[in-house]
Order: sequence, then structure tokens, then C-alpha cells
Amino acid sequence: MKSKKIFLFTVICIFFVISNCNKNSEFDKQLAENNNDISQSKQQIINEMSIAELKNALRKKENETAISLISGKCVYLENLFSDKKIEITLKNAANVAIFKDIAFKLTYFSKTQSVIGEKEIVVYEYLNPQATISKTYKLNDMPEEAILNSTTIKIVKAMPADKNYDNDLK
Repeated sequence: MKSKKIFLFTVICIFFVISNCNKNSEFDKQLAENNNDISQSKQQIINEMSIAELKNALRKKENETAISLISGKCVYLENLFSDKKIEITLKNAANVAIFKDIAFKLTYFSKTQSVIGEKEIVVYEYLNPQATISKTYKLNDMPEEAILNSTTIKIVKAMPADKNYDNDLK
């Protein structure tokens, strides 16, 4: 009889221990899930900061190499009144940098490919990333000997539109 009581007491203790282990196991699972959620939230914040920092670094690099990121193309337009005009198209190949006050130089050539004139023009507009703008200009001072189709365009200056690189970090 005494051994039955001991046996029954042992079974009850084992049952109690097992049931508490399951409760602890559920608690541990919930705690682990909460910790995982917190870790994911922290990682997301870190990733967002990293993206902003990467964007900031890319903007700085693009601003340093503005002239190489902007390309220019010119097309000549002539009307019945012999007005010589040129349409300039500027394209920004940057991914995040915005430029303004873009200066370009037109170089006029003769039939013998000698330089016979130059003119610098500034476009006082913003040029957004991956964007294109076009402008038309009269060429009143173009030398008579200049061959229209041989004029070249060269970007000589472009200003970053925003020098405060830390805007993305706030």
C-alpha cells in the first residue's frame, strides 16, 4: 500500500513537472518570437539607415563627377528668314544627384575643321536624375564661315542643386 502511494505520488509529480515544462516551452516560444520581432525591427531600422547613407554617398560621388554625368546634343534649325537656331538637349545620367546652372560651350568649325569661334551658354534650370531638358537658342553671333553640322557642344560646368548631403539622414 505504501508503495502504491509512492508510485501515485511519483506519477503526479512527473505529470506536474511535464505540464510545467510545456507551459515553460510555450512561454519560451513566445519570448523567442518577441525577440525575433524586435531583432527584425532593429535590422529594418539599420537597413533603412544604410540605404539613406548609401544614397547620400552616391549623391556626393555624382556631384563630384557632374560634368561626366551630363551629356549634351545639338540640332540646328533654320527657317525661311535664315535665322540660325540651335536646339540643345541636356541629359542627366546620375541616379540621385540633381544639377543646376549647367554651362556648355559651343565650338564652331570651318570647312577645314579649324576652330573659328566659341560661345558659352548657361542653362539656369534644374536637371533631375535620369531627366532630359531641351532649349532653343538663336545664334546671332555665329561666324558666317561656320559649318552648322560640325559645331560641337561640351559641358563645362554644372552645380549640385543641393549641397546639404545629410538631408536623407534626418
